[in-house]
Amino acid sequence: MSRFSDLVDQIADQKNYSLVDVLLKTKVLAFQLKGRKFRQWVNAELDGYDDTLPLPEYRVVPCTVWGDFAGYFQSYLRNVSISVCILPEDTREYFSTTKFYQGIASIESLASGGNCERVLDIQEVSYLRKYGDHVEDMILNYAVKRTSKNALHAVLTSVRSRMLEFLLELRDQHPELDKDDAAVSRVSEAEIESVMSHKLYQNCTVFEGPAEMRDSYQAGQAGAMGPGAKAENINFIQILRDSIGESSLADLAKELERLRGSMLAESKNAEQDASVAAIAEAESAAKKGDAKGVLSYLKSAGKWALDVATKIGTGVASKAIEKAMEGS
Repeated sequence: MSRFSDLVDQIADQKNYSLVDVLLKTKVLAFQLKGRKFRQWVNAELDGYDDTLPLPEYRVVPCTVWGDFAGYFQSYLRNVSISVCILPEDTREYFSTTKFYQGIASIESLASGGNCERVLDIQEVSYLRKYGDHVEDMILNYAVKRTSKNALHAVLTSVRSRMLEFLLELRDQHPELDKDDAAVSRVSEAEIESVMSHKLYQNCTVFEGPAEMRDSYQAGQAGAMGPGAKAENINFIQILRDSIGESSLADLAKELERLRGSMLAESKNAEQDASVAAIAEAESAAKKGDAKGVLSYLKSAGKWALDVATKIGTGVASKAIEKAMEGS
């Protein structure tokens, strides 16, 4: 039995071999086969898709949108399902699907937890306020795109299945691959590309887009897990630490939640509504440990937020807002 045949058996054995394991072994095979397209596909699945490679359709999966609404007198509605059916057609697909650019190891990690989420930014939340579901006398101040665990497993199964079908088709065309390790070098580049088209991509659509349009994800309190996710910049952490002293980002998040409720009760115009939304984003960033995001959103919140924070005695939040506004 050849290494090629062993690899086929291992790809089919989902119980004992993770997808990362078999992709790494397939990478060895890819360097033995002629041409580079199959090698590019294996590397992209392992390392993630960048701007130079199109994204296969099987990595675009359905998602749902959920949000928190806040009203007068610190009233809240949490984890409300937001329908995307009423959104304008040109943005409906954006809010109802998620594109997974990251490597398989990251997707396996996400799939081993619960549902994965991406927190929507202030522009996206503002768009949903204008065109999405409304709750009477309440304002949407936090929203996420949520992808189910089953959808993540579907991506993993699709990659494994396509890879298996690719190898089985090559073996049908070249039965000697089952017994002779040297046979892989005799498969022509044209044959490989033809089988790739029918078995890996299966004539599916591919998508291209700049990195800034990609989603990043979090599982529980894990923080950013999407493409380009980076460890928090120590400079921003130090800036916050200088302003809030020994208090933690968790302490700041609690005060920002209290501040958000007070501001919402006092808000009287669109400008103040935007300030409330900025505080909500800063609160979310603090919960994720995103110091840079905290400073950016607090700066956007402006002087009215600082005035309310001072009035209600949220000292940690006041100091953080003051520090953020120093760069104005």
